[in-house]
Amino acid sequence: MELKFKISNLDIPNKKGYTYSKESIENMFDKYRCNNIPIVLRDTYEDESSNNLIGYANIIDVNYPEFECYANIHSELITEALKKKIGGFVMYGLGSVNTGKNDKVIHDYKLEEFNYFLNPSQTTSFEVIDSEMP
Repeated sequence: MELKFKISNLDIPNKKGYTYSKESIENMFDKYRCNNIPIVLRDTYEDESSNNLIGYANIIDVNYPEFECYANIHSELITEALKKKIGGFVMYGLGSVNTGKNDKVIHDYKLEEFNYFLNPSQTTSFEVIDSEMP
């Protein structure tokens, strides 16, 4: 399945209370555009051992506080969830925060993968481009 997805509202706190700086998102785009970024199915946010690779994404546009990706999903289970508009995508990676100021703004973000959750912590939307499975 081919689709476009958008992660937005990165300038308002997520479920853990963090926001992303404009600079971190723009730098992320410069580093990762046109790369195959893994998309992994996760059961929980604490489950880092899961290795259920369901596809790859490429960042195609950044307009802070959101960005858009093109993705190719190769999982029949997720394809059905996406057709029913269930769940969404979140970023997964490492960033730095200024702990001295008790600041919850993420800087210097390094994207490692996208995760697919039934209940995403980031605002996400998607549009199916082609629903045919390979």
